[in-house]
Amino acid sequence: MTRTICRVCLVVITIANLLWALPAHAQSPARLSIDLAIGWSKGHGTGEFFKNNGVALAVLLGMPIRDLTSGRVVGSIGFDTHYPGGFDLVCKPSSSGGCIPHFPALFMLPALIGWSSGNGGLRAFVGPAWMLADNGGGPTNTWGTLARIDVYARPFTVWARQSVIPRHGDNTYMTFAAGVGLRAQ
Repeated sequence: MTRTICRVCLVVITIANLLWALPAHAQSPARLSIDLAIGWSKGHGTGEFFKNNGVALAVLLGMPIRDLTSGRVVGSIGFDTHYPGGFDLVCKPSSSGGCIPHFPALFMLPALIGWSSGNGGLRAFVGPAWMLADNGGGPTNTWGTLARIDVYARPFTVWARQSVIPRHGDNTYMTFAAGVGLRAQ
């Protein structure tokens, strides 16, 4: 129950921050940016896992929503993945008996708020993310947190992402991803 209240509070605070910044939107022309990226992802968890490396794909829509003296407040929504590949029928024995489970494939829908340098060359985001996790036993949904930083040199981006699912079943999951991409503004 406490976790649900914390999640709801986090979403409400994110939405409130976005709404707080909307009046400043009329003062400067907004430029929607679209990032498409691919990279490598590594998963970690509190349990023992098999196949925790994977492919990371990311799509991020960002919009400056308030000018600051040292850059801009930026809001974004996106789609991120950690995909370790197909689930095979190989049983790698676990130290506690049975088979080591696969690290789950994660599909994430984040709502992020962050900061961008004046020219947009450096951005940093953080926020809640709805996540669909599947480790071969069927998908289940949960909430987590996602943080992202990227560097932009027209039209290329270099990015890194950290995601955390604080509690899903009996485990805590974390992924780190890094890669390259393209941005259109």
